Amino acid sequence: MYFFDPVITINGNVYVASNPSPNMYFIDEVIIPEPILEFEICYTLPNNEIYCYQESFLNPCASLTNFNVDFDLTNCEDNYMGLPFTFESEGLGQSGFTVESSTGASQSYNLGDEYIFYLPADCGQPVTLTIYDNGVPAFTQSVTVQPICCPCLLEYSINLSPCTNQSTDISLDIMNIEGSCYYYDNWLFKVNGDTLPFDFIGGLYIYNGYQSADSLIIINLCSQVWISRML
Repeated sequence: MYFFDPVITINGNVYVASNPSPNMYFIDEVIIPEPILEFEICYTLPNNEIYCYQESFLNPCASLTNFNVDFDLTNCEDNYMGLPFTFESEGLGQSGFTVESSTGASQSYNLGDEYIFYLPADCGQPVTLTIYDNGVPAFTQSVTVQPICCPCLLEYSINLSPCTNQSTDISLDIMNIEGSCYYYDNWLFKVNGDTLPFDFIGGLYIYNGYQSADSLIIINLCSQVWISRML
């Protein structure tokens, strides 16, 4: 079958192709920033009928590489951790990028945004983060980070009742929790080294009838971290 010289268009621009052998055409050094190359090849037959064929390919010169995530405890805020990230891309990002986590969280960004991904500091399992181009999701990279843990910060008060029959009642009011402890309510209470079963009554943790010959009472609260206070 004899082919007449085609008109070759790539992403809307017409290119002149060399013809080194029958039915073979070659275009040298195509420089296109878009991640998708859309080819259209059109033939005009002697009767002026035009036949066109379209095909799309991923641009081999486009890339998404070096996706790195910075894990730093100084990026903890309230009950979340901010994870700054960096990446390198060629020909991508015109429609933005999206980062998703294996825990189901996602956030979209445009080129030039502040690249910080926020996750609950639930101190669970390692988390895999995946970045992909919004326009061409086939361009993607993933990285796994350690469990997202932040130090516990508590606002609390402890009260001891007057001594009666050589015993005192201990009440603990936890007014605000920040950090990973926010996601857990399995507090362990130790008083002078002994684990005691505090009851949760009316918003307070209470232990009645504590007795000790020591002049100091040391109360420890444990969930993700230990917090000690000497009384």
